[in-house]
Amino acid sequence: MLRTGPVVLPPDALPQEPLGPDEPDSLDTDAIIRFIRRRWRLCTIWILAGLGAGIAFALLSPAYYTAYATILFEDRALRPLAASIGGADAAASSYLDSQVQVLESDEVVGRVVAQNRLTDDQEFGKGAGGLRARIAAFLGLGRATRNTEPRHLAILRVRSALSVRRVGVSDVVEIGFTSHNPARAAAIANATVQSYVDGRLELKRQAREDAASYVRERLAALRDKAFAIEPPQDSSPATPQSAEQARARFRELQNNAETYRALYNGLLQRAYADGDSPLSSLGLRVITPAEAPLGRSWPRSIHVIGILAVAAVAGIGHALLKEVTDHSLKTVDDVQRATSLDSVSYTHLRAHETGRN
Repeated sequence: MLRTGPVVLPPDALPQEPLGPDEPDSLDTDAIIRFIRRRWRLCTIWILAGLGAGIAFALLSPAYYTAYATILFEDRALRPLAASIGGADAAASSYLDSQVQVLESDEVVGRVVAQNRLTDDQEFGKGAGGLRARIAAFLGLGRATRNTEPRHLAILRVRSALSVRRVGVSDVVEIGFTSHNPARAAAIANATVQSYVDGRLELKRQAREDAASYVRERLAALRDKAFAIEPPQDSSPATPQSAEQARARFRELQNNAETYRALYNGLLQRAYADGDSPLSSLGLRVITPAEAPLGRSWPRSIHVIGILAVAAVAGIGHALLKEVTDHSLKTVDDVQRATSLDSVSYTHLRAHETGRN
């Protein structure tokens, strides 16, 4: 390595132009090549370290699999009314957003946990005693809710692994579930859809039972009015006027009874028809049931590439930092850049070194 002390040159070797040009240097391809030649080892070390870290991350990170099921909502009961007032799109969006919230609710998720016994599952139920105790202590629940903690925590874990979203502006909703086991991910995604369908069927049955109860009450009231006609009295009225009034009253009662009989018969036919007909359509259908995914959703190859890219950038930054902070003169080119001279004679440098010694 050459020393960086003052260099003595003959007068005729001095440059005619002032040292250090004022205009900034343009992109120097030779400088870039020299930089790569000097620092390629450092950049290679960083890249290899990043590649190793990415591979280790991919191999050591637990694998997760996500299965997806999609359902199409075809219930347009509220949309004709909304269209008449100019709000069809807003009503449809509000309806679908509310159904997304229902799919993520404790009612649906809790039914999935109960039907699949996820409180006894290693991934969602068992092995969380410490976490349950910390959550109970934080919320101040104590022993009062100890019996309900496993189910509640299982619901929280299932909900954290569940993703429900509307696909764009369509009437399609996508239900995804993430698990360590691809088959379990598909099974719980389908169970979530089935739980939601069961909930809607239960609401339909309850509404039908309430309607049938109301019809029975109305039939009883109409029966009393339709068949409760007082026959005319056998005794002759005292005057012709009173007889005419009695006949008019009887005709009025008879007309009312016939009206009530017609209402009674119509309501009875409706009750029989509703009792024999199956439940009406739920307004939705599963267009894509969940299947076990072939590839894992975490970690992906893009994560390894990202780690490798970060390592490459860090390596280049480290090399640039060392290049900027290194002021030693190792080659003739370094001396030329330091002195802004077009050429430097090795004889002069050697003579100068000998004179200093």
